[in-house]
Amino acid sequence: GDGRTAKASDVYVNNKLQKREISFSGIADYNTLPKLLQGVMSVAENSSDDRYDIPYNYSPPDLKHGTVGSSNANQYTFTVFLISPETSGTLIFPGCTVESLTISGDMGTESGRMKMEGSFVTAYKPTLQGGADVISTKRNSYSTDYYYLTDMETHNLCSVSDVVMSSFSCAVENPTEYMGFQGDNPDPEVIARAIPEISASWEASFKYDSDSKDLFNSYESGTNAPLTLTDSGGNISFSATNGRLTSVSLDEGAAMFVSVGVKVLAPASGDMLQITAKDA
Repeated sequence: GDGRTAKASDVYVNNKLQKREISFSGIADYNTLPKLLQGVMSVAENSSDDRYDIPYNYSPPDLKHGTVGSSNANQYTFTVFLISPETSGTLIFPGCTVESLTISGDMGTESGRMKMEGSFVTAYKPTLQGGADVISTKRNSYSTDYYYLTDMETHNLCSVSDVVMSSFSCAVENPTEYMGFQGDNPDPEVIARAIPEISASWEASFKYDSDSKDLFNSYESGTNAPLTLTDSGGNISFSATNGRLTSVSLDEGAAMFVSVGVKVLAPASGDMLQITAKDA
């Protein structure tokens, strides 16, 4: 067309094999968090103690189109429903994987009740005009049991014992690529996870004192920064033997606090990260 402007004929619209992201946030409860941990780690629950582990030699399961999940199907894929009260307005996204998940708690908000946020991704073709029947058949119930920062009575961070906690968050990212094509839509043939790696990090804010004053030196020298937050009741726990400080700063509040950021690293054996989350 004439002129230096975009025309309607210049636009190409395609909805095949397009990667879509569905973000979510909410309160972590006994029903949803365990399922999301299985999803983001692509691992089965450690049935002995409601624990989810990223091993040092992590290798995700093969995900091919048509793979039927076992009793631990949450480690494979999800179908996400965005339910609309309007007729034929529900959005349905099949073949979703949990690509990121962050669990956090702050003593200044709801007495440390743990929150969660993250994202699903998929390259499968969605249904954008789903019917109202999915409301009764597909909705998942939330639990009224919640996790709290105060559940964890042992809190040793960066080799500092019994820190006076203000806030904590732990994030897991498992990048996902949808590859190949099959079927009439077409839809992906293979889902590859941990491309190039599954990663975990955590952040915390706690009181600055004689025990935590050396963290700035630890940051500069690359000292190991382990994580131990444990709950003897088995509700919620976090553990990582290896890590490196990525940030250290002072945070003024009711007293002087120190805020740290840590990237979790895999040891030579054992688990890179362990998270316990009681399952309803």
